[in-house]
Amino acid sequence: MKNNAIKFRQKINGRSKKHHLTLRDKHEKSNYLGATQFTILPKKEGSLTVTCDGETAMSFTVSDPYKATAIAGKKVGSGYANGDDANRIFGLGIDPVSKQKIGNFTLIGTGSSYDDIRNDKSFGVKSATGISTQGFTTHLFSEHWGIPVTEKWTILKKDINIGEAAKGKVLTFDFDVVQQLNIISKITATEEVNFKGAAQFTVSYF
Repeated sequence: MKNNAIKFRQKINGRSKKHHLTLRDKHEKSNYLGATQFTILPKKEGSLTVTCDGETAMSFTVSDPYKATAIAGKKVGSGYANGDDANRIFGLGIDPVSKQKIGNFTLIGTGSSYDDIRNDKSFGVKSATGISTQGFTTHLFSEHWGIPVTEKWTILKKDINIGEAAKGKVLTFDFDVVQQLNIISKITATEEVNFKGAAQFTVSYF
């Protein structure tokens, strides 16, 4: 499995734009799969970059077209909820032989920037259904939260403690994509298994 960077770039001209992360990896069964616990695969680095004509702030939500194939596994790292939380995982498809769920992937925020300013300390969170552009709760990247389908995230101004969204012409949110596979008895040993996973980012600016 290759550890390539995943990037999204879009010039924003409308109210919102949609971006897609698509996984099309393959897995050949081997004895490294766990008998009783999920197996976490090496991370892939990703980023969402939005380029605007003038200074603006942005927020995003994420949805999963293959949510029905997702199954919660292990928490990644020592932080808060990610790969072990049903709201913070994305499906990888169904094993064609065993008809079992292959596993999941989670998106863990790692840092952000607005123009040439880095903020690798904190990001803003609020309910995905909220329409206000203010009042984001501050979370820390060091807590290793997985991006959920139930929340709206934003880039925050550096060194500001009130959850104020950052503005810029180039806005980037970085994350790790971490896949994990179901236990060995759920994955077929007779043929190659294709992963089918996707995450859709809906970006709004204000």
